[in-house]
Amino acid sequence: MDSAATPVPVPVPDEAAAPARDDDNDDVDGEVTEPGAAGTGEEEEEVMPMTTADGTSPIDEDSDYATPTTQLAFGVTALMYLPGVVLSATDKSVTRRVQVNGRDLVAKYVDFNGGPKHSGFSYRELVDLMENEVRAYLYLKAAGLEGQLAPRFVFRGSDINFIWVFVTTYEGESLEKLAELDNLGPDVRRGALASLRRLHAAGVLHGDVELRNAVLRPSDGAVVWIDLEMAQLRGDPSVEDFDACAEAEERALAAHFEPSAA
Repeated sequence: MDSAATPVPVPVPDEAAAPARDDDNDDVDGEVTEPGAAGTGEEEEEVMPMTTADGTSPIDEDSDYATPTTQLAFGVTALMYLPGVVLSATDKSVTRRVQVNGRDLVAKYVDFNGGPKHSGFSYRELVDLMENEVRAYLYLKAAGLEGQLAPRFVFRGSDINFIWVFVTTYEGESLEKLAELDNLGPDVRRGALASLRRLHAAGVLHGDVELRNAVLRPSDGAVVWIDLEMAQLRGDPSVEDFDACAEAEERALAAHFEPSAA
């Protein structure tokens, strides 16, 4: 993926809601209507898929593309309505672990409309953070590192109106939680540093190297990094010296493992 890709726009809260769609494309007799079969005699343009798992579909209300929704993607009314476990909650987002169609997932909810009223983040900042995280995940996927250094990206779209959700696979407990349980052994610490160095070697700066943003995957003992919304890529105009920034992140992580930081 081009590291300089422009973030995809999302609906502006002040605009009117998009008109209701007939998601089943049914006519009055309940039969499926094919494109161009409305009796106009004209060929209709091909309608793009209503949901994507790649996060790249245009999702502004003026687009001809349908807004990706969790109902279309997962067949549920909203992920927010499913039972789940809250993993974290801030004035910016709420992150929950949920089981969806037999999949163990993590859903991070951001209220683009209400969030700015109750936090220090503007609407534009909330949008840019989510879209930047999409960019980082797609970059890793293009590099053949999907699921290796970070969870697998599953979906980004509307959960309920302007409450949007960013969904990845669930990989395990955070290193912060393991440290609280005094279960952060030397193998895990070495694995975390090695994983961060691989992330840097792939051309990605995490941007927020804290133990809460690294998780231990029990299936293979790997440490993967989550919450990539602050990530920067090698070549980004905002990164003046990528290697120096990478070294600073590695030092910061190592400092978390020092006895005084425990």
